[in-house]
Amino acid sequence: MKHGKLYLRIYLFFILTFFVALLFIFVLFSAIVSGEEDSRLERYIAAQVYVVQMLLERAVGDSPLAGNEDVSAIVSNLARMYGARVWIEGDGGEVIASSFDKDPPDLSRFRTRETGGHIVYSRHKRTMPVAVGVRFASPSGEKNILFLHFGMPHPGPFQKTFAFGLILIGAVTALLLLPLTRNITKPLERLRRSALKIADGDLGERAEGASNDEIGDLVRSFNVMAERVERMVTGTKRLTANVSHELRSPLARARVAWELLNERITKKEAVSRYLQSIREEIEEMDRLIGTILKLSKLEMRQSGTVTDMDLADVIQTFEKRYKPLMENAGLSYTYEGPGTAVPVRAEKEQLLQAFSNLFDNAVKFTNHGGGIRTGVSVKGDDAVFLMANSAESLREETIKKIFEPFSRGSSPGIPGTGLGLAIAKQAVENTGGTIEAGQADGEFFVRITLPITS
Repeated sequence: MKHGKLYLRIYLFFILTFFVALLFIFVLFSAIVSGEEDSRLERYIAAQVYVVQMLLERAVGDSPLAGNEDVSAIVSNLARMYGARVWIEGDGGEVIASSFDKDPPDLSRFRTRETGGHIVYSRHKRTMPVAVGVRFASPSGEKNILFLHFGMPHPGPFQKTFAFGLILIGAVTALLLLPLTRNITKPLERLRRSALKIADGDLGERAEGASNDEIGDLVRSFNVMAERVERMVTGTKRLTANVSHELRSPLARARVAWELLNERITKKEAVSRYLQSIREEIEEMDRLIGTILKLSKLEMRQSGTVTDMDLADVIQTFEKRYKPLMENAGLSYTYEGPGTAVPVRAEKEQLLQAFSNLFDNAVKFTNHGGGIRTGVSVKGDDAVFLMANSAESLREETIKKIFEPFSRGSSPGIPGTGLGLAIAKQAVENTGGTIEAGQADGEFFVRITLPITS
C-alpha cells in the first residue's frame, strides 16, 4: 500500500508524541533524581576525602613529605583502588609523589568547584567528576594537594537510569507503533480493493472489517453506498429490459391498426374506429412511460417536502374516493382504526401514491362479490396499515416477486402495467417504512409499517 499524506500525518504524530514522551522523562528524572544524586555524590566524595586526609597526615607524621615511602605507598594504592592517576603537588606546584612517570594531566580546562575543603573538577555542571584535589597540610605547615584523575567519568546511577528509561520508552513505542499502524492501514487497504472491484463492475463486493471505531463507521457507510449503487444499477438494468419488452405490445397494436387503416382508407366508416384505436394505444404508452418515470424518480430518491400527516385520516380520505368504485364492482368494504390520530412524517406525494396504487389493485383484483378491509393500528413506536382483499390463491414464487416491476400476478386479463406495487414499495421505503405482502384465509394482504412522529 502506498503511504499517502494520511499515513505520513499519522506517522509524524507518533514521532512527535515519542519525542514529547522522552522530553517528559528527561524533565522528570532531572527534577526528581538529579538533586538526590548530587547530594549523594557530594557526601561520598566528602567521606573519601576525609579518609585520604587522615591517611596522608598519619603517614607523613614528623617526616618530610618528599621521599616518604608511606606516602608513596598510599599514592600507589589509591591509584590501584580507583583506577586513576594519583599525584601530590606542593605549594609551588611541584610534583612530590606520583603513581605514573609522565607529566600530570592539565586540569585547567575543566570546571571547578570547592566543597568541604577539596576541589572537584568536571566537564559540566552536575556531571561526574573528572578529578578531585584533596588538600592536606604537612607538619611543617606546607599546604599540599593530592590529585586523583579518573579520566573519562563512568555513568553514575542517574545516567544509567536515564539511559535505561529512554531505551525502554523507545522499545515500547516501537512495539506499539507497528500493530497500531497496521490496524489503521489494513482496513483502508481492504476498502481500497473493494472500491476497485466495484469500479470494475463487481457490484456485489462488500468491504470487510466493521470495527466499532471511525474506520468501522467508514466501512459500514461504504457498504451502504455500495448496496444502494448495486440496487440502483440493477434496477435500472432490469427496468430497461422490461420496458423494452412492455413497449413492444402497444407499438405492435398501433402498427396493426395503422396497417388496417391504410388498407381501408377508402372506407370512411372504419377510419374513425381505427384512429381511436391508435389513440388509445398511444395513450397507454404515454401512461406507461409516465409510470416508469415515476418509479425511476422514486428509486433515485427524488422526493419533495416532508410533512406530518394523520395516517387514519389519509386512509379515510381514500375510502371516500374509492367507495363508489367498490359499490359499482359489488365489493364490500370495512375499516378498523384506533379512533384517534396516528401521526406519521413522510413525503406526502409519495405516500399518497403508494396508498392510491394499493386501493387501485384491491378494486381490480378482488373477486366479484368479495370484500376489502383496511385497518390502522399502533404497535410501539410504529403505525401499521393493513389492506386485505379476497382473491384467488397465488403461488409462493409470485408473492416473492410481487413488488418487482412488471409483476402482474396470475390475472393477465386485468389491465395494468405491473408497476403499482413496485412504486408503492419504493415510496414507503423512501419514507423510512417497510412493506410486505402475503396471503392467509383466502385473502391477499399488504402490510405497511411507518414510524410514528413523536
